[in-house]
Amino acid sequence: SLLALGRLRAAADDHVEAARLLAQAANRRPDLAPIHNDLGVSLFALGRPGEALAAFDRAVAADPGHAPAHANRARALVALKRLAEAEAPAREALRLGGADAEGVERLAAILDGLRRPDEAVALRDALSRRAGLQIAGRADPAAPTVLMLGAVAGGHVPTRYLLDPERFRVASLSLLSPNQADAPLGAVSRADLEAADVVFCALGDIDRDRFGQLDTAERLLAELGKPVLNPPARIRRTGRENACALFAGIDGLVVPPVVRASPGTGGDDAGRPDPRPAGRRPWR
Repeated sequence: SLLALGRLRAAADDHVEAARLLAQAANRRPDLAPIHNDLGVSLFALGRPGEALAAFDRAVAADPGHAPAHANRARALVALKRLAEAEAPAREALRLGGADAEGVERLAAILDGLRRPDEAVALRDALSRRAGLQIAGRADPAAPTVLMLGAVAGGHVPTRYLLDPERFRVASLSLLSPNQADAPLGAVSRADLEAADVVFCALGDIDRDRFGQLDTAERLLAELGKPVLNPPARIRRTGRENACALFAGIDGLVVPPVVRASPGTGGDDAGRPDPRPAGRRPWR
């Protein structure tokens, strides 16, 4: 079918041909939401978010219960800098499709962009509490175990390709924000963490550490007594204003000084969180 052929071309990253085939399929079966949704995905991949949004709109009109179309409407609206409009479809996608991690983070990022950080943190706390300690990678007991430690409202380094799941057992935990009654571990027991052989602290941006989560992580790591990669003490000295001094003396490298500014003092976007969802490729 045209839909199947279009999906094959999209899977091969040939979105020009995928969009052509899916547009034909949509003309033949305008009542099928998945066709319009897939067409929108390819149009977005081609850098045409306005046309993609129109396709997602048609998908929702054909089937208001099609959760991926609502999620993709939200993403297209974010790309078009229409954040206030993106909130409703992001919430509807969660209502229809369950509170999956990707959908929760999508909505939280939109709320950050709308300067409603407390609501965004509440969503991430609920997600982290529900996720608990997540185990991935090797399942055999002899596998070396790495505790990947993050935190709600902490600035993180990219970790997706950092550890080989065929070599390591990876236990991932996101510390709750300190205003939560069950912070920082939620229902996770300290004994579960002590099974780790080494800890990788994924907190890597002091300038995005809203609640002092580096301090929380440092206290927890001291109690665990495990070897730590990327220790919090090393991260504290890496603030933007320290970059000029940290890189001084490297021949040929020029690092301009950084001046801190409060929101509202450096233009309309000063201090505004990046509204773009992070992480894996969003489309379904």
